[in-house]
Amino acid sequence: LGAHAVKITDGLAGYCSGAAIGPNTVVTAAHCIRDVMYIEGRHPLLVRYPVLGADIAVIQVEGRLQARPAIMNSASQARYLYLVGYGCGGMNGVEIRKLVRTWGRFVTGHVCGGDSGSGVYDGRGALVGIVVTRYLDNSGGAIEWL
Repeated sequence: LGAHAVKITDGLAGYCSGAAIGPNTVVTAAHCIRDVMYIEGRHPLLVRYPVLGADIAVIQVEGRLQARPAIMNSASQARYLYLVGYGCGGMNGVEIRKLVRTWGRFVTGHVCGGDSGSGVYDGRGALVGIVVTRYLDNSGGAIEWL
């Protein structure tokens, strides 16, 4: 699962995560979009907001990403999910953490600052959503379903 993770930085430190969904395309949380940002060291070429009112952004970069594109499954009803991002590990690397779907778009599990935009995967490894918020005590958060 870690092969799909993308670090989004401002050139100084990681502040968000994302998931590769194409050879040069990343999905992340819309609130991660900044004037100065880098995806795998590259400036974005194009940013789109495909769902009005949702905290989702799709970013295209020049050239191929190092991360492998994830397979998406918007119909997954899995109770146990896996967050893959740079939030708790920060600049040290990607982490995979188990989440439990509680109700609607809310999950419990360890969710850190910097996990915004992290891919959320079902047990088969399919991308089902992205992290958009976390609880102040890092005990869970909310995801946007893809």
